[in-house]
Amino acid sequence: MNPKMDNLFWFKIDMQDFRTSMNVIVNQSQNLTKTHQDEIGSWSSNQYDNSTLISVTGAFILRFENLLNSVQNITYPPDSEYVQNALVNSLKYETGSYKQFRNYLLVGNKKRYHLNKSVIVGFPD
Repeated sequence: MNPKMDNLFWFKIDMQDFRTSMNVIVNQSQNLTKTHQDEIGSWSSNQYDNSTLISVTGAFILRFENLLNSVQNITYPPDSEYVQNALVNSLKYETGSYKQFRNYLLVGNKKRYHLNKSVIVGFPD
């Protein structure tokens, strides 16, 4: 056996596992975002009141934090740290925007609403 080839083989497997893990997490994040947008649509059409959407948004925050923890615990191949960091930062930003939106619902702060409106679409005017 050639040790160089063995290392290359393991690197390919690790890279493939990393890509697969990243794709799964990105798809989960996209699905969460779409589902939350649907919930905002229910709120916009008065199917939910603020307290219901506060609860729903809180549950989504927890789900995004779980995704973030998953990404932070993934072992990445050499030279792929930037990919993991980009996804970590994206999920932190997304989670932060949900927290800001929930805070808007809690206190009715119009400044928070306008900040969030530029980040999350689907808000009623």
